[in-house]
Amino acid sequence: MTRPGQKQTLRRCDWRFLILAGLLFSGLTGTVVAQTDPLLHWQDKTYIERSFYKIALNNEYESGQQPLRRWEEPIRYHLLFEDLPNNAMVQTLVKTHFDHLAAITGVTIRPVETQRQANFLVVLTRDRHYQKSIQTHTRAREPGLHTDSHCMASIQVRGDGRLSQAQVVIPLDHAMQRGVLPACVVEETTQAMGLPNDADDVTPSIANDASRLDLLTGLDYVFLKLLYHPQLQAGMSQAALQQRLPAILDEFEQQGLIENAAQAVNRKGLYRLLY
Repeated sequence: MTRPGQKQTLRRCDWRFLILAGLLFSGLTGTVVAQTDPLLHWQDKTYIERSFYKIALNNEYESGQQPLRRWEEPIRYHLLFEDLPNNAMVQTLVKTHFDHLAAITGVTIRPVETQRQANFLVVLTRDRHYQKSIQTHTRAREPGLHTDSHCMASIQVRGDGRLSQAQVVIPLDHAMQRGVLPACVVEETTQAMGLPNDADDVTPSIANDASRLDLLTGLDYVFLKLLYHPQLQAGMSQAALQQRLPAILDEFEQQGLIENAAQAVNRKGLYRLLY
């Protein structure tokens, strides 16, 4: 049941596309590519702005455009191993990525000891319990969600656009068997920061299932920097954002943030852990 004055947004990783793959477009190798390379289309400021609206202001399970959604308070996360022993590898994956998100966004993100203390719950369960875990820990009731997704996330949003709660559910045995555990951790926790939509024409990005990316890209880095820019706030409409984003993107360009985004995102987080 949804609390008064709040609504939930659901997102999931699609079975069809979340396959652990090399980061073709991410600049992981550090190779210097000429600015005319078509793979750098995403560095165009108009493309970034248009794509940001698609990912931040929409959701595949809600009709119509939504206001900007983001955390305006510290995130307190708790890992719940449901019918599973604690797994040090999973704990390291989640902590490393949350630390990376905190470094990019400036949001305070810290673990807490109990589920009661948390406003961001990460549930690790077994595949045979996936449906029950979704029903128990989230407000998602979309039919077939447990059969056509590798993992899922649900966020609750206050009327003013502030995120108040988030839940990620990952069937650990299934994710590990199919090599999508890093992708599930990265995609679901990142999009629960306030980038909940998927769009196949936004690339390279974890928000594009068809691109088969499993770690943050330079474009994702810019999205997160935009989302948590101090000149923006939860609840802003696209019209309000259009008054500010061009100047912010000009600032990013002058700072070299866009040009160097792929290299910057590779310096920390799961890139350093896994590669």
